[in-house]
Amino acid sequence: MTTQFDMIVTPKLLLEHNVAKNYKLEHVAQPDTRNVVYLVYSTHQSLAMLTRNWLHQLPDDDLRLHHVVFIPDATFTLKQQLREDQRVWNRLQSVHSLPLHWFPTEQPKLITMELPQLVAQLVLNGDWNFLFRCATAVRQLEQLMTGSSSALTVRCKGEWSARIVDMCRKLRDDPNEKSLPLETDLLSHFHKVRAVAELVVVDRWVDPLSPLLQQFTFGGACDELLSIDSKGAIGGF
Repeated sequence: MTTQFDMIVTPKLLLEHNVAKNYKLEHVAQPDTRNVVYLVYSTHQSLAMLTRNWLHQLPDDDLRLHHVVFIPDATFTLKQQLREDQRVWNRLQSVHSLPLHWFPTEQPKLITMELPQLVAQLVLNGDWNFLFRCATAVRQLEQLMTGSSSALTVRCKGEWSARIVDMCRKLRDDPNEKSLPLETDLLSHFHKVRAVAELVVVDRWVDPLSPLLQQFTFGGACDELLSIDSKGAIGGF
């Protein structure tokens, strides 16, 4: 999460909020501070690294308050994995979710969900929770651009994309859906700009082998849409 987090939160902002130190999960340290906050990507691999490198290394006389924040969500299985290790669970002061689904890229006009493990999780492990995470992100974007009561025009191509759109529709119709925890002024700004009116979701299984006479593969569609040349440069940026 370090690279994506650094693109969102600057060192100056951390200092303004009294953040004393900022470490990677790979680097073990024992900062001298009252509260220790762990920002962890919502995967079992990231949780295992946190447990191995940090939580299992805590001294027995440690009096600091430890907080785990999962990005974008603290799923039931992740919480259960924490509870199963009583040595770790008893040390935690709190476990939270930070619904951060979209990350900036080096290109100012492009954003990403940063889910490189999506295909492997779906194909090899049969974990469909990642599609729900995609649907939640689409719904979040929809709320930002139109408000809770409106909807974007969402078109899809591919089996996974169809499932995402169907999940998004169910989220939209859920009477218990929570509104985005953003200030009213910020939401009003997004609604006024309305930078997105239509969304097209294309997945990798449209045509994984041959583009034929028209770009049907995921990579080919992206190349055509963003004018990416053979060297990987994005045209118009």
